[in-house]
Amino acid sequence: MIKLEEQYEYSGTVKAISEFFEKVVAEFLGGKWMGEENPKSFGDVYLDDIAIDVKTSNINAKMSMPNMSSQDVLFKKLKDKDNDLLYHFVVYDYDKENGIVYIKNQRTAYFEELNPECLQVSAQGKGVLQIKNGWLKKRFEDCFVEKMNRTEALVHLAKKTVVFCDKQLEQKTQIKKDMKYYLAKVS
Repeated sequence: MIKLEEQYEYSGTVKAISEFFEKVVAEFLGGKWMGEENPKSFGDVYLDDIAIDVKTSNINAKMSMPNMSSQDVLFKKLKDKDNDLLYHFVVYDYDKENGIVYIKNQRTAYFEELNPECLQVSAQGKGVLQIKNGWLKKRFEDCFVEKMNRTEALVHLAKKTVVFCDKQLEQKTQIKKDMKYYLAKVS
């Protein structure tokens, strides 16, 4: 669907590469980039009513776990069958000295085409869906599956959210227990 060039001239910061590629995708599609108007939009780019979220991963970064979206936002938006969400993934290498960003891998996929095995819900707010560390760099093609139905994809997300919540409850219970023990010792 979206096939960007293999390399781009770029002289900004590594942190701003995501925004750079959002703009590139918007221009490629003739869509609307949402960054200036609404940086917290469901998608980074809109083509008519289709939300496209651009996710980047630096091939040289030790940690690379792109935030997909809040699980809460995903549920609210995607329970409506009329709302579609496409992701465009870009794995890149940045040659800062020469001012070139090389695209090593890229793919466009619907939310329903993401392999549940490469996803996790982690602690940020109510929980954010992320690609597990290393998957985009080392197991890129394994991140995608044949498109499942929307309900099945949301069930996978719900299960991951329950696991996240259980871990949060365990941590909070342990912290509470530790603080009670501490208070008993100092009182």
